[in-house]
Amino acid sequence: MEMEWHELLRERAQSLIVRSRDPVLLQCAECGYPYVFDHLDFSCYRADGIYFPEKCPDCRHQEESLHE
Repeated sequence: MEMEWHELLRERAQSLIVRSRDPVLLQCAECGYPYVFDHLDFSCYRADGIYFPEKCPDCRHQEESLHE
């Protein structure tokens, strides 16, 4: 039941997001390289709205690996 509930929430969230035609380019605060912001990354959504991550996906992944 809980798995079905999370799947329903994910489907509803995806239906509310409109794919952008214009990519958002950001510069990573860690490595300095530019990266394309993926607005479908649900970890970037909070109760008060969307936020732009300061680090690229690679640097965020490396940081998460260090904390495991």
